[in-house]
Amino acid sequence: MTYNEETTQSQSRQERRQEKEQEGKDSTAASKKERRRERIRMVPIWARLLIVLAVFVLSLLAGLVTGYTIVGEGNGLDVLKWGSWERLLEFIRGN
Repeated sequence: MTYNEETTQSQSRQERRQEKEQEGKDSTAASKKERRRERIRMVPIWARLLIVLAVFVLSLLAGLVTGYTIVGEGNGLDVLKWGSWERLLEFIRGN
């Protein structure tokens, strides 16, 4: 083998490597674009917010009823009446 044949082979190897790297980059970029287009939300954002708000309200009510029943030793549904809250506010204010 002469010097020219060796340099020609090494250049062709480098070219092949560059082509493979370029193909790999192109295929990953295309697959990323395809993945982004395929994403479909099953539940819209506004519905998610409503669900979170509803869960928050339900957990608040459950906590109030549980606390009033166990700690206050009263009827659990009395906590939802305004008269109970008026008595609590009067107690806090010192009236």
